[in-house]
Amino acid sequence: MAIVAAFATLQACAPIRDQTARQDVESLQSNVQQIESSLQARQAGVYEQVRELREEQARLERLIEEGARQGRGAAQQIERLREKTNEDFEKRDRAQRETAQTGAEQLARLNGRLEALQKGLLTVNDNLVAMSDFEKKQEERIARIQEQFQGQLKVVVEEVGRENQELSRGLAAARADLEASRQEIAGVRQGLLELQRPMQEIADQLAAVQTQVQDLAKRQEAARKAAPARSGGGSEHHTVRAGETLTAIAARYGVSVRALLDRNGLADADSIREGQKLAIPER
Repeated sequence: MAIVAAFATLQACAPIRDQTARQDVESLQSNVQQIESSLQARQAGVYEQVRELREEQARLERLIEEGARQGRGAAQQIERLREKTNEDFEKRDRAQRETAQTGAEQLARLNGRLEALQKGLLTVNDNLVAMSDFEKKQEERIARIQEQFQGQLKVVVEEVGRENQELSRGLAAARADLEASRQEIAGVRQGLLELQRPMQEIADQLAAVQTQVQDLAKRQEAARKAAPARSGGGSEHHTVRAGETLTAIAARYGVSVRALLDRNGLADADSIREGQKLAIPER
């Protein structure tokens, strides 16, 4: 009698366990659908962010071309745009990493629930082995449901994996495009710097020439002031010393080299010699 009562109790509990298992499977399917919708929404957001990044890159390329025509002043604007782009990219990259981390956490929780459900199903299967033919039929039915669910879950996981791979490739392409833009900006800046160096050298040379001209004018003025006064109606003479040039003599007396050549009948400035007396033309 006790065995019959226990068997009746097991038969009464079997529909309850079957109903609980079906409810768990339906709840799990609903969670999977919600996760799929969430992943699709996130994927659409990521595609939109990639599109915005590409638009931002195109805008930067136009600004770079405009900055190249404007010259040195555009370099500062390009630097500010580059910093802003880096900040935007870092913000979006952080947001994407947070989104990916959230999805991974949800998948981990889903896997935990799946493992718990599988353990529960295994326990139910173990109990159904010891039951009657009716209970065996219920076990086979649950096994079919489990197989169908596992097949659907496998398809969902594969689709999510493919979408994640496509998203990763899109992000890698966006990073590569941004890196190319950075290299182009660096090239423009290097070109501007290379233009600045020869311009600075020319400015330095002009400054040196101006300094030499000013020094020569000062020396001519000093030579003019230091030159002895001429006697009325007489001709002034100069004796060439060792290492002295015709240019220095002309600067000393405040006359031109051509006037000295003509006054002394010289062919060129290199024809003078030490001890030679030169007549100084009137100023």
